[in-house]
Amino acid sequence: MNAKRIAKEFRVKVLKFGLEHTAVSSQFKTNLELLLSVPGVDIETTLTIVVEMVNVDFFWSPKGLARWAGLPPTVKQSGYRKRRNGHIYKGGNKWLRTAVWLAAKSCYIHLKDTDEPVGSFIKRLYKERNKHFLVAVTAGSRKLLTYIYYVLKSQKPYEKVVEIQQNEQRKVKNKRKLAKLHRLMNNSSLSELLPLVVKSLKREHNKLSETEKELAYEMACNLNVIPKGFSPNEYG
Repeated sequence: MNAKRIAKEFRVKVLKFGLEHTAVSSQFKTNLELLLSVPGVDIETTLTIVVEMVNVDFFWSPKGLARWAGLPPTVKQSGYRKRRNGHIYKGGNKWLRTAVWLAAKSCYIHLKDTDEPVGSFIKRLYKERNKHFLVAVTAGSRKLLTYIYYVLKSQKPYEKVVEIQQNEQRKVKNKRKLAKLHRLMNNSSLSELLPLVVKSLKREHNKLSETEKELAYEMACNLNVIPKGFSPNEYG
C-alpha cells in the first residue's frame, strides 16, 4: 500500500478520534472553541493542532511548543565565531507544523491589509524587508503558534490574547527607551543632549502647544542648536 495513502488514512482516524473525544471531554471542546477564534484556522486545522499538541501544559513556554513543531531555525556556531541561523529545525511534529504554517499563510492572504498581527507581520517581512515568501510565512507561523500557546494557556479568545501581548510588548519597548534615555543623561552633557531633545520636539511639533513651541525654540536659540527649518510658529 502507498505510504501517502497510509498516512492519509491515519490522519482521518486521528481527526475522527478528536471528534469523538469532543463529546466526552469538556476541556477538549473548550480548546476547540478557543482555537476557532484564531484567524486562518478552520475545524480541521483546529482538530489537528489540539490532537497533535495533546496538552499545552507539557510545554514550559512558546519556545518549547515551537521546538516541538520544528519551527525554530537551526543555529550554526563554533566557539567565538559569529552565530548564523539556517533553515528551520524540522525535527518536531510535521502535522502540527504544517497546520500552523497553512493557517499563517491564510492570514496573509485574507488579512494582510488589516490590523491582524500575523498577516501584517508576514506582509512587512515579505514586502518591506524583501524576505522570501516562504521565509516570511514560516516566521509568521512561529508568531501564530505563540498566540495559540497563550490562547490555550490562558483560556482566553484570540483577540484578548493579542491585546494583552501587544500591551506587554509596548511596556518592554518603553522600558528600553527609558533605559536608553537614562544612559544618555548620565553620559552626555547638556549641549550634547539638547539637540536630541529638540529633534524629538520637531518631530512632535504639531502636537505641542504654542507656549511649548516658543520655549523649545528659545532654548534651542540660546545654545545654538536649533535644527534647520524649525521655528516656533510653523513646522519646517
